[in-house]
Amino acid sequence: LTPFFAWAWLTGRQTLALELFAAAAATDVVDGFLARTLGQRSRFGALLDPLADKFLMLAAYTAGLYLGVVPIWFCATVVGRDVFLLVGALALSVTCKNLRQDWKPTLIGKYAVAGQSTSVLLALVDDVLAPDGLRLYVQVVMVLTAFFTFIALGQYTARSMWAMRRANNAGEGGGP
Repeated sequence: LTPFFAWAWLTGRQTLALELFAAAAATDVVDGFLARTLGQRSRFGALLDPLADKFLMLAAYTAGLYLGVVPIWFCATVVGRDVFLLVGALALSVTCKNLRQDWKPTLIGKYAVAGQSTSVLLALVDDVLAPDGLRLYVQVVMVLTAFFTFIALGQYTARSMWAMRRANNAGEGGGP
């Protein structure tokens, strides 16, 4: 749904874009609920689901930025955090080859992701329906989301540094 959502929003079909975004979000929630409830978790699904979520958010932020609906500071905050975490994860996998770590999201990280999705949804609703006063709420949600995004980034960075130090102290580090 992601490419169709981005295409719809970028070509002025805001209502269709909102519907596609809502459908993508709803199917993600249902899929996650069913996987947990039915015990249908897999390593592939655990990797693919967050990537699909990030792809949807990246498409939404870049389209929203292009259309002037999402401010550049917010797009840079969210996308920059994800790039920083990706580079950090790659560096960690190279420097600590034998590191075994279960990287579960923190509560603040979950708040940040929920805020990111809510920000996009509110920005879309504002773009489609333009209800009076919604723009202020969109901006407040974006500021709060940026705050949680930075806090979560700090948490994940601290976790990674602690895990790397622990792995290196245990003799598991295999630097280049």
